[in-house]
Amino acid sequence: MLSLTKLLFEKKDYVTNEGSIVEYGSVEHVEELEGLIESLKSLRKQMTRSERKERDRISRCIETIRYLKRKAHKTGVRKGLIEIIED
Repeated sequence: MLSLTKLLFEKKDYVTNEGSIVEYGSVEHVEELEGLIESLKSLRKQMTRSERKERDRISRCIETIRYLKRKAHKTGVRKGLIEIIED
């Protein structure tokens, strides 16, 4: 049980596109992933119908990054890096 707790709260770092280092699951990390999703959405919108295979590949990348974002957000909440505001 002790090793599980240690793994849960072990600090992991993430390097952003700008080169700064943020903690995995932090607000900055989640926002970085959201920015990446928005960039890919913009790229996908610019593609034509003749590039449907490439559009599909980008769509699958967006889905994967959304999954990673949800996973990082849950980790951030568990570690106390992200607060959930309840109304």
